[in-house]
Order: sequence, then C-alpha cells, then structure tokens
Amino acid sequence: MIQKPLTQTLEDRHTHSMELNPDVVARSFGAVMPVAQPFPETPFPIGHAEDDAAGEIMLDERAKRPAPAVPILELVMRRLQSLRPRTPERKEEIANAVAVFAAPLEALDLLISGTEEDTFEAIDKRWESIRKQGRELLDTTIPKCGKQVYRWQQQCQKSGEQKAHRIADVTSLFLQRQKISQWSSASEIDAADKRLADAKAASAAAFELSLEDQRGLATAESALATAQNHLQKLKTELHRLEAELKGEAYFDPELGLSRSPLAHREKW
Repeated sequence: MIQKPLTQTLEDRHTHSMELNPDVVARSFGAVMPVAQPFPETPFPIGHAEDDAAGEIMLDERAKRPAPAVPILELVMRRLQSLRPRTPERKEEIANAVAVFAAPLEALDLLISGTEEDTFEAIDKRWESIRKQGRELLDTTIPKCGKQVYRWQQQCQKSGEQKAHRIADVTSLFLQRQKISQWSSASEIDAADKRLADAKAASAAAFELSLEDQRGLATAESALATAQNHLQKLKTELHRLEAELKGEAYFDPELGLSRSPLAHREKW
C-alpha cells in the first residue's frame, strides 16, 4: 500500500489555526503507549486497592525459579563431541581441547550459576518479607482498622442524634421564650432565659462532641485506607517478585518500562 510522506500527512491534518494535532503527530512516528501503564506483554495489570479481595494475595504460595541455563561446558562439549575428525592429528587436537577447557569452563559455569543464585536468594528473602507483611495486614491490621471504623461510625451516629435533639431543644425553648407573656414575673422570665441558655450550652457541647467523633471516624477511615493501599502495593510487589523468580517480563514502575529478569541470557 502506498503511504503518503509524513510531511504530506501533517499538511493534510492542519487546522484552520495552523495548529497540529499532537496525538496525530506522535502516532505518525509509531505506536503510542499510555503514560504510566503496563506494556501489553506485561503478565499482570496494576490494580487498585478497592478491587482487591482478601483471598487474592498469594501468601501461602511460592513461585518456582526459572530453569537453569544450559552450562557453557555442556555446550562446548556437545559441539566438540559432535565433530567427526578425519585425521588422527585433528582427533588428538579435539581430545586436547576437551582436556584443556573442561576445568576452566566448569569454574566459569559455577561463577555464573552462583551469581544467579545470589540474585534468587535475595528475591526469596524479599518474597518472605512481603508475605509476612501481607499476612499481618490481612490477619491483624485491616480487621482492627475495620472494627475501629465501625465503632466510630456507631459513635458518630449516636452523637449526631444527640446533636439533633439538642438543636431541637434550643429551637423549642427559643419559641417558648418568644411567646412568653409580657405580664410574666421577673422570676418566670429569668427561668425561661436560663432554660434557653442551658439548652444552647448543651447544644454547643453536643456539636463539639459530634465534631470530635467525625474527626475520629476520619482518622480511622484514613488508617484503613492506608492499610488497604499498603496491601495492594505488597500484592503488586509479590507479582513482580513472582515474575522475577519465573524469569518472566514484568512492568517496572520505577523505569516505566517492561523488564525481563533473564535479559542477560539473551546475550549469551
């Protein structure tokens, strides 16, 4: 299919104000990926805490490690042993090569496998630490925060009702004070004023108590949300560690790119 040159495509996309569409310009140079989103090859999406279920996090499972790479010694020996020398001299050279390179290549394989083992041991330790934190959140922290939220909700409902009652008292006594007879005695007027003043004080106290309970509820809800968000981060970290142990590509939020833990093997 014949495609127009980029300059012609951009010229056709000109607006009347001589401005270019940034999205069209970006897509003219290739595929455009959304910002801060996993690449299509990422094996898992970045979820949200509100979508997380308690049983989804893998606290009692351990991901398997990737299969070890074929040793260099084995590759070299296979290649040497597959040869079919046609002269005794060449056959002797191959035998000498096997004898000479066997020990150094074996030592090199041990160095490579040991280095990879160190990496997987570090991942294992991090894996166990994440699982321990996740279990503590699921078994202790989140249930405790949930109970605190429920307790404050009940307290807020109670203090809110009390505040409403005290406001109703003030309204009622204020209307009664407005309707008091001008022929009332001084003591009767003073008593009405005192009842109204006491009701206003009780209403103010009920308002402060309700406000304090609302603050307590906000703090409890914030603690619960923080614990749930932490659990979601741990879950995402477990997925990343699992991908590393399996040798699968994963989305690295720090780089904003897809990373393969076995990319170094592709250069071998």
